[in-house]
Amino acid sequence: MKIPPRIGFVGIGIMGLPMAKNLIKSGYKIKVYNRTREKCYPLEKEGAEISGRVKEISQFSNVIITMLENEDALDAVCFGKEGIIENISAGSYLINTSTVSYEYAVMMSRECFKKGIKYIDSPVSGSKPLAENASLIMLCGCEKEWLDYVKPILLSMGKDIVYCGTAGKGTAMKLCVNLLLAAMNMGLTESVKLCEKSGIAPSLFFEVIEKSPVLNCGYYKIKKDKLIQKDFSPQFSLKNMLKDLGFINKFSRNLNFEDSLARELFKMYETAFKEGYYNEDLTSVSKIYDKK
Repeated sequence: MKIPPRIGFVGIGIMGLPMAKNLIKSGYKIKVYNRTREKCYPLEKEGAEISGRVKEISQFSNVIITMLENEDALDAVCFGKEGIIENISAGSYLINTSTVSYEYAVMMSRECFKKGIKYIDSPVSGSKPLAENASLIMLCGCEKEWLDYVKPILLSMGKDIVYCGTAGKGTAMKLCVNLLLAAMNMGLTESVKLCEKSGIAPSLFFEVIEKSPVLNCGYYKIKKDKLIQKDFSPQFSLKNMLKDLGFINKFSRNLNFEDSLARELFKMYETAFKEGYYNEDLTSVSKIYDKK
């Protein structure tokens, strides 16, 4: 008989909030933790219990899901006497949906193995709108049989699971996907700016895209209104894209792979970061053309 899940969710931000909400909608009773407690209040109204300490949520849960901004934030909740790895029971699952470096994902798997914890490397493909309607793609790296238990949990937050291989392979897939996303976003924003400079309304540009069977895609649909209205409220922040491009460059170097595109993209997003657009949507990279 399977142990019923006792789910803890750590990291209630742009992505974590809708993901946790979808777990509640699917009938799961969850405990949530966030360094800024106030961000958990919308979930408390829907039935979640707020934990004040990572140790408390770790001792309660047999499944913990983390969705945090960076590796430092993960270090803070996973390691030390109060951390998840020290306090969650052997045989429990730690599902990291945050995007980290490949090397970090492998390290986490190794540290969890020492404690008998089943680490599932599961970054997600998709931004805030897809998190809100549970349409994320869960990119999983782990022992394949571990997915049997957590599959219903993952599918409460996403529409599909792609098994990529052992721990680290989920992250490797995410980095490959985000390289393409960074390039698509750069191409889209630069094309819109070129239209504006030539006196063509961006709305007409999107009309052409929507009529094209080759170019009409979900990402361009999601970003259409943001670029036309110049609404740079974050769905996926520029600083997180820059972080991921850094991981991609590191991953490529370690594979002796010539990643000239990724390095050029990093420079462009870094320019936007230095201009102060770091907390805005990644489409705010378009504003670097206003400085030229």
